[in-house]
Amino acid sequence: MKKVIIIIVILINFISCKKYDNDWELINSKKIIPEIFFSTLEKNNKNFKIADFDEEWNCCCNIIDVSLSTQKLLYVGKKRDLWRVVYMQGGYGINYAYNEFQIKNDSLYNLKIATTLYKIDHSKMIDYFLNDKDTELIKVDAR
Repeated sequence: MKKVIIIIVILINFISCKKYDNDWELINSKKIIPEIFFSTLEKNNKNFKIADFDEEWNCCCNIIDVSLSTQKLLYVGKKRDLWRVVYMQGGYGINYAYNEFQIKNDSLYNLKIATTLYKIDHSKMIDYFLNDKDTELIKVDAR
């Protein structure tokens, strides 16, 4: 009986543990991303709608279903109040949009965006991308 209880406790701890990519807490659902991030992007693009990690999406110019998004989450990481969100965008080809921002007191600050053709799906790749001399982060007015 004692062994069963120990095994159950270990399983519960394993299942409930947060996952990390270096120092970045990995987020596994768009529901956890602050809504203000999405509403800010929607101000600049009225048709902005992003699919969660496990949802269907229109990946290219061949629109399968007009109700589906043309963006899909690829990576979401959080370190204290700093967030990194990478999503794939469809069209004539797939590209990747990197978004970095801070959330303080339910407000969004310092939103910066960059796009690339490189699949940036983990923190080391993102760091490499950000340190590339050709990477240009564009600051977006979040008001």
